[in-house]
Amino acid sequence: MPYCEGVTVPIVVALEQHQAQVSPADICLAIDVLRATTTLSTLFARGSAAVWLASDTDEALAHARHTGRLVCGERGGLPPPGFDFGNSPLEMSRAESLRGREIVMATTNGTSALRIAAAGSHAFAASYANGGAVVRAVRQILQSEDVEAERRIHVICAGTEGRVGLDDVACAGSLVAHFLVDLPCTLDDGAEIALRVHRSFDCALDALRTSGHARTLLERGLGEDIHFSSQRDITGVVPALERGPWPIYLIRAGETA
Repeated sequence: MPYCEGVTVPIVVALEQHQAQVSPADICLAIDVLRATTTLSTLFARGSAAVWLASDTDEALAHARHTGRLVCGERGGLPPPGFDFGNSPLEMSRAESLRGREIVMATTNGTSALRIAAAGSHAFAASYANGGAVVRAVRQILQSEDVEAERRIHVICAGTEGRVGLDDVACAGSLVAHFLVDLPCTLDDGAEIALRVHRSFDCALDALRTSGHARTLLERGLGEDIHFSSQRDITGVVPALERGPWPIYLIRAGETA
């Protein structure tokens, strides 16, 4: 039966994607706030029809050439040769050729975290840009679906090349804080850490600017993406993964009011 009053929902946060141990009943939220999941919400807000996740940049380019789809992503933070776009949410917010288009995407950290999340019963791409909408989508699932006792909310932080990223952990903490407003929850240690990191900053921009990944983006002339990615709830779009032929998953977007 749907979750009801008095029933608590476990929230688990993997502080880096390789720590994630996803169960089939989990509702998974993947975060790569700098920048893949912010870029995904922006792509769909700009009218993209679907995004295919490739395992690496070579596969993305080959798939795009075979299908005629656009291709976006990064290697080392920058667009690889032959890509139509990089992994910049600011760039996507200004692009004119996205409405109705399908796009192939490959990034260093975010696409792999999303593919890990796809092992759950539901999987969404989360960021500051759509955090409120993602939380509403999860609540709707818990209120409307028959759920199993072991169902958890599993937040997966992408991290940066195998290391924990302060940016993703702070964003995960903001989602935990959202859930705690009116959803009875139990938090694992990762969720407690993320919540305390979130609460230690005055705003999302401070959290992102403090991260090592932000410093890398600044060195590469991509500082505007940091500010863009710190904007909270600028879209109601919720990119959701649909299982497809491995190793590519099709993402389609829903929207919550």
